[in-house]
This record gives sequence, C-alpha cells and structure tokens, in this order.
Amino acid sequence: MQKSIALIEFSKIAVAIKCADEMTKAADIDLLQTKFICPGKYSVLIGGKISAVKSSLNTGLNLAEGEKAVIEKLLIPKVSEEVLEMLKYKKIDKDKVKSLGILEYNNIASGIIAADTAVKAAEVHLVMLKLGMTTGGKAVVIFTGDNQACQHGINACESSVNDKYLISKSFISSPSQKLIDSIF
Repeated sequence: MQKSIALIEFSKIAVAIKCADEMTKAADIDLLQTKFICPGKYSVLIGGKISAVKSSLNTGLNLAEGEKAVIEKLLIPKVSEEVLEMLKYKKIDKDKVKSLGILEYNNIASGIIAADTAVKAAEVHLVMLKLGMTTGGKAVVIFTGDNQACQHGINACESSVNDKYLISKSFISSPSQKLIDSIF
C-alpha cells in the first residue's frame, strides 16, 4: 500500500501538542513521530491514506492558524518506502557506501521532501536523514550511489525542492572509510 505522509513544523510547542491531539482525532491516521526540535520547535509527522492525511493535516493547520505557530508544512501523497524506513531510524550497511550526496536545509520539511525527491529521481539510497535534533533545527539528507546517481540526486533536489531553504550541498566521490565510520 502506498503511504502518504504530512508534517507540520511548529514554532510554539504547546500549540503543536494540542494540534497533534486534534489531528489524531480528526481522521484515521498514524502518528508516526512527534518531537522537540532545536531551537524550541516541535514537529508532528503523520501517515496513512491520502484522504485521511489531508483531513488531519488541514485540522492541524486550521487550529494553528490563529496562533501563528506554523513554520512549514508538507504533504507527500506517495512517499517512497525508503524515506519511511529512514524516518524509523533504519541502520545502514557501511560497506555499501559509494559516493555521497549531502544536502542541508534550514527546516525539516524541506529535508524530507529532498530525501523523497532524491530516491525517486536517481539510483541512490538514503544513509542518513537527520531532522532537527543536533542540527540546530536543520535537516541533513545524505544518500549514496555511484557518482552520476549522486550528482543526479543533488540536481533533482535543487530543481524541485524550494532552494531558498537549501543552506549547503556537497558531493563526495569515494569517501574515505574513516569518514564513513565517523558519520555512520
């Protein structure tokens, strides 16, 4: 079954928690993740059938509108299975790391969109999706594949994800084993 996801990044934690509660009551969705994000933000990530996800997302947005608490939102109607697995903190096989594509965004919604875009656009595999914590509220997306695939993944994200949120990007051909061991 194709799964849809939606996320709201909030600037006000109390509003976010109330919205999360109302979102779960509004439709039959899975509450995939709620968490505190540096510095002083909160995120709510939901999943399920597209109609339920849209309904729940709209409930959260409508509730937060008067509070001016929404930083960013996203809706991905058919998110890739690889992104779903990475959101569940899947461990990677370090021996399969080839080249690396690295993207840094100033919000987590853009990071999730970029991860989904990269794996759908190129023959790459996610090795890290760091969202908010230990990044100062930013998102870091790291994927691996051959040189051409990693470049293609980076290019696809640059052209389809709102680049005003892109802080930096890197391409590393044949990263050292010391670097791989250090990061992963």
